[in-house]
Amino acid sequence: MKQFIFSAFIFLLLTGIKDASACSMLGLTGGAGYSSPFISASTHPNNNPHNLNCYYRINAQSSSNVIKVNFRNVNVEVGSCCNTDYFAVYEGSSATSRLIGKYCGQHSSIVLQGRGQYMYIHYHTDGSVYSTGFELQFTVSASATPSCDQLSIGGGPGTGFITSPNYPSNYPHQADCRYRINAGSATRTITLTFTAFNLE
Repeated sequence: MKQFIFSAFIFLLLTGIKDASACSMLGLTGGAGYSSPFISASTHPNNNPHNLNCYYRINAQSSSNVIKVNFRNVNVEVGSCCNTDYFAVYEGSSATSRLIGKYCGQHSSIVLQGRGQYMYIHYHTDGSVYSTGFELQFTVSASATPSCDQLSIGGGPGTGFITSPNYPSNYPHQADCRYRINAGSATRTITLTFTAFNLE
């Protein structure tokens, strides 16, 4: 009997652990001209589990290619500076790469573009509010002069961060970046706060 109780206790402990490998996709690959199907984050469109960490790595097969990711039907718990539930997008192969932005809230669509061979996404949930997350689609195109535009940000209440190219390092010469933020309704307001500003 003692052995049975001990085994049951260990089983309960193990089932409480969220295995990142169960929801992560680190082998998303496509060359120039490729367009992926929509990929659901964890259990989307159902509520996602608490204390979740999912990782996605997109490989465009060439550093001269451009990766564009469309996050659709975004429903992620809103927190101050997106510090509770969020998904963070990096221009590179890991979370040590340049941060493109950190997002939460409700958005019909967020479209982001990255230069180079890789884009890395970290989706995190805490232990409080349930939400459905998002689904994503990525496309790969060839371009010798990739754009830094982010022309589809928002679509509903939420908070996000946008950085200039290569931030916090120096931005490149001849950069011409355009950003379009959509509040999703004419009755909503958009507030921009520049937390760092250093231009020539």
